[in-house]
Amino acid sequence: MLIADPGWIKKSALLSLALAVPSLILLVKVWRDRSQRPKSTSSATLAIWAGLVFLATYVAWFVNVTFEKSVMFMVAWPLIGILLALLGCGISLAVGGEDRKKLFIANALLLILAVASIIAPN
Repeated sequence: MLIADPGWIKKSALLSLALAVPSLILLVKVWRDRSQRPKSTSSATLAIWAGLVFLATYVAWFVNVTFEKSVMFMVAWPLIGILLALLGCGISLAVGGEDRKKLFIANALLLILAVASIIAPN
């Protein structure tokens, strides 16, 4: 029988912070910059919301994995997270200007986080 490493929660939390915090900072920065420019595209808003929904559901997934509540959510979320991150990356390519690069990097970091989350509870 395999026994899980007792330090996996700490390692996973550090990885999560290392990827999620820079992504959140970029998303908030783009959001704040867009509020100062009246003529900004709606596709940037969609890319921001895709990232924010990803982060909100990631927190719920991480709490679920930590307390081992729903196995279905443990298994299904990484797949949903990958789709959300890919959606955010795709939408960010439709944004023009400097926001495109920031949104793409933020959503790419979230994609890496989603792929890494498949391995986390194992």
